[in-house]
Amino acid sequence: MSEATTACPSLSELTLAAAHRPIYSWYEWLPYKGKGLMVANRPWDGTYNATDTIWATAHTTQFSERGWIYLGGSGSALLPDAVKSLGKTGGSYVSLVSPGCKTDGGGGIGCELSIIIETVGASGPTPIEFKLLSSLASFAKLSCWTTSHGAVFVKAPDVSVHSGIIKVTVPADSIWTLSTTSGAMKGGGGGAGKDQPQRNFPLPYSEDFESYPVDTLPKYFSDMHGAFAVAESGGHGNKVMRQQASTIKPLSTHGRSADGYSVAIGDANWHSYEISVQVMLEPPPSNGSAAAAPAFFFLGSHATSGNGGGGGWVRLLQLRLHMTCAAVLATR
Repeated sequence: MSEATTACPSLSELTLAAAHRPIYSWYEWLPYKGKGLMVANRPWDGTYNATDTIWATAHTTQFSERGWIYLGGSGSALLPDAVKSLGKTGGSYVSLVSPGCKTDGGGGIGCELSIIIETVGASGPTPIEFKLLSSLASFAKLSCWTTSHGAVFVKAPDVSVHSGIIKVTVPADSIWTLSTTSGAMKGGGGGAGKDQPQRNFPLPYSEDFESYPVDTLPKYFSDMHGAFAVAESGGHGNKVMRQQASTIKPLSTHGRSADGYSVAIGDANWHSYEISVQVMLEPPPSNGSAAAAPAFFFLGSHATSGNGGGGGWVRLLQLRLHMTCAAVLATR
């Protein structure tokens, strides 16, 4: 693929980056705020935000497809600055080719090439020279997209290829993609701060769960410990949100042990509000299969728990919970 001078190419052979999560869609006042490529956690006003991270990811995903091949050897390696001092990273590059490419001297029908370069931690601009071999040397130019501080995923002038040689100088702390593909584009950043104003959670708010299919989670509710779902009330002729209980302690969604079952709803801007909820605590089965410990139902607020924001949460120990005319919320 290339004859760039590199060292320790095995360190650049990572081909997977797992993002947790692709879309951050839980309340801001819950743990791990903002952990996602895209922010979409305000369904009541429809705003969302495509973060810079999603465009850094686009440097790969918009210039390759499933089935493309990472080139090894000097086709994917650390940049020379990366080995000047132990523990300091100066950047790296990877190259991907479409299945139609042949890099061993044969032809290539439908051959496409993408090179992704990053210079995070480099001490200054990094000059790089690639020499394309085999069928790759027939390309005359490559499109160029760049990301740096304050300018994310920007279309730059094409880079010329002369006798199979590519020469570029990449600034420090940047991401560049050189590619034969076309069609890359940057969409809008989302409604928040752009096309739509953000609005607070709508109050007053009420929910009777009648419009939801059974075994679904109602809009605006977010499971925290255990699972909650819409269910028939059983002999009462209406639907409820039922805590799906068992004798097994529920799993925590944010790393800490779960004292009981809980589901969250609310807005970080709440500071003074009233909550009215109708609940039914089911007794344990007569066969003794459920825990016989006392049950309790608890309504709490993060506004008074030191988190600095509003929002309500519901917690229950041991027995199953039905919420019937749940969550009638109003400011006061």
